[in-house]
Amino acid sequence: GAYPTRIPFAAIYERYAPQMPEFVRALEPPHFCEALALALDIDASHFRLGRTKIFFRAGKGEVLERLAERDLSEVVPMLLEKITQWEARKVA
Repeated sequence: GAYPTRIPFAAIYERYAPQMPEFVRALEPPHFCEALALALDIDASHFRLGRTKIFFRAGKGEVLERLAERDLSEVVPMLLEKITQWEARKVA
């Protein structure tokens, strides 16, 4: 299919949500995943939200897969910075 990489929302949410600030944790898992993807500069045309999973075009989910391989102590500060920037852009 057009979106071969499929990752359950719960898998992403359970891994990263506990480390995130309240405004991010408060998001429903699909929106949390969308925020994370956009914060990681994955273009909105490269993913779709399903009922239980986020779908990525070929090669576009690699960012999240590579993140999953890294230690959370490295990943979380970077995600926080990106999500804070994303939130600031969204509000502006």
